[in-house]
Amino acid sequence: MLSLCELRRAAQIIHGKTLGKTLRRIVQPDAMQICLTFEGSAGKQHLLLACSPENARICMTDRREAGASSGSFYEYAHAHLTGSILAAIECSSDNRQISMHLQSRADSFRLLLSILGARSNIYLLDAKGNL
Repeated sequence: MLSLCELRRAAQIIHGKTLGKTLRRIVQPDAMQICLTFEGSAGKQHLLLACSPENARICMTDRREAGASSGSFYEYAHAHLTGSILAAIECSSDNRQISMHLQSRADSFRLLLSILGARSNIYLLDAKGNL
């Protein structure tokens, strides 16, 4: 599990590699992970978000995760986020939470990874902050 300092550093790295890029693919290999594929002029970047209590993390990965993507979270995220642009990525100043702001033509969303041990989770919020 990442510390707040490590999470801040991860946010800086991810910001530099994915900001302004288009989200092309979403894969949910299991209930605790989601892999986002961003594409820009420099090629594809794969970003893994995991919220398992023991290994919650966010990281760039060389390969996209494979697996059967199903479930209501995946279906909603796929329907609303594919084709959106990563507009911002922010790390909370006092909590282990990282927020990704995704902007589509029709709406904006925030993907929030909360690293809180057994209560770790990934949330998808609309422009008003609703789940």
